Amino acid sequence: MDGAETNTLAKSSPGGQATLLEITPKDIASYRTALSRMSSGGDASATDMPPTLTVADGKTESPRDSLTQSMDKAGYSPSDRAQMSQNFDKFEKNARENGLNDTQIGDTYKQLNRILTADSAMTSPELRSKFVQQWSEKLADPGKIRQGWHDTCGMAFYQKFAIQTMPDRLTGVMADALTKGNMMVPDDSRSLLGMVFYDRGQAKGERSLPFEKGNYQPDSEAQGKGAHKDGRDYADQVAQVTLNSIKWNVKETDPDGTVTTQGRLTFKQCEKVERPSDSQPPDPHADKSCESVEQKSFWGGKIVHDANGYGFGGSSTMGDLARIHRAITGKNAPLMGFDNAQEVFSSPEALGNFLEGWQKNGSMPLSLWVHPRHPGFRELYLERHPEKTDVPATTMMHIVGIDKYNPADKTVEVYNPWGKVSRMSIEDLYKSTGR
Repeated sequence: MDGAETNTLAKSSPGGQATLLEITPKDIASYRTALSRMSSGGDASATDMPPTLTVADGKTESPRDSLTQSMDKAGYSPSDRAQMSQNFDKFEKNARENGLNDTQIGDTYKQLNRILTADSAMTSPELRSKFVQQWSEKLADPGKIRQGWHDTCGMAFYQKFAIQTMPDRLTGVMADALTKGNMMVPDDSRSLLGMVFYDRGQAKGERSLPFEKGNYQPDSEAQGKGAHKDGRDYADQVAQVTLNSIKWNVKETDPDGTVTTQGRLTFKQCEKVERPSDSQPPDPHADKSCESVEQKSFWGGKIVHDANGYGFGGSSTMGDLARIHRAITGKNAPLMGFDNAQEVFSSPEALGNFLEGWQKNGSMPLSLWVHPRHPGFRELYLERHPEKTDVPATTMMHIVGIDKYNPADKTVEVYNPWGKVSRMSIEDLYKSTGR
C-alpha cells in the first residue's frame, strides 16, 4: 500500500462470515456513522457508504461533513443550517433513486465547499453563501427552478436536467464561475450537426472561457434572501447567465469544418424592460428582459443583432443545449428534446408512444417547444401579464420539460420554467407544440 499505514476492521458479510476492511489515508471519504456501525458488529451494507473510508488523524470525514463544517463557519443561522441539511438529505435520496452514485453526490458537496471557502475577487463571500443556500434547494427539488422575467427557459430546463443527471458537473461549473470567473472548455470547432449526431474527432486541447463579472451581481429579482415572487432567485440567475455565456462563447463550423461565426461572443444580462406593446422596438416581446450578446475584442466590440435588428438574448434551441452540454462534459449530447414536435410526430398517439419508450429507458426529462396560446400555458402567461387579455400571436415559443408520461390516462407531467409543474393530456401537449 505504498508504505501507507493500514488499519483493519472486522465486518460481517451478508453470508455471516467476517471479512477484513482495509482503511488507508488514500481511501475515499464516506459517512462518519459507518465506523461505529462496523466496530459494533453492524452490517456496513445497511448504509450507502463505499467499502473504504478516509482516515486522517484518527477520524473519518466525508465530503458532506467537510461542507457542514464550512457551513458552520459561513454565518448561517441555526434554522438555515437545519433546512440546508434537510435539503441535502432529500437530494441524496432523489439522486440515488435516479441512479446516481456516491461519488457524484460527494463531488457535488466538494464543489459547494469550494464555493464557500474560496478566496475570490469574482464574487463576495456573502453572495457565495447565498448561492450555496439556494442551490441546496435546487438540489432537493429541481422543479423549483425558474426563469423569472428573463428569456432563459432553455437554460432553466438544462439547469434542471443537469441537476437531475450530473449535479456534480453542473455544480463544478457554478464553482468555476463564482470563484475563478472562467472555465475550461474543449477547444474544438464543430458543426451543430456534428455535435448532436456524430463525433468529428477529439478536441484539440482546452481553452479558457471567461465569464462577465457583472452578470454575477444580483439583479432586481435576485436581491432578496429567498426567491422573488416570480420564483427566480440568485442561484437561478448564476446558473442561467453561466449557461448562456457558454452558449454564446463558442465557435461554429459548417459540415466541412469552416468556421462560420464572427468570433467568440460574451453574454450580458440586463434588467427587465417593460414595453407598452408587443410591436414596440427594439424588442417585439414584452415578456423578454434585455439580454444582449456582445462581440468582445473582435471587430470593434459590436453588439450583435439578428436579421430583424433585435438584440440576441437567451432564447435557445435544442442545438444550443447540445453546445452547452458538450462544453461542460466534452461529450456529444443525448437527445434532449424537439424544437417542433409536430414535424416529428404525426399525432398525439405517436408522441405518447415515444414518451412511453423514452421513459422506460430512464431518459426523462425531455424538452419541447410550446406556444403559450394553448391551454395549460395560456393561463400562466396571462397571470404573468395581467395587462393582457390574450396571448399575442407574436409571442415567442417557450421551452418546457416533460417529467413523466402516464400511459394509462394519457397525461403528462410538465415542468414549466414560468411556474408550477402541471398535468395535461397528451392531446393538449401535442397541440401546444404548434402555433
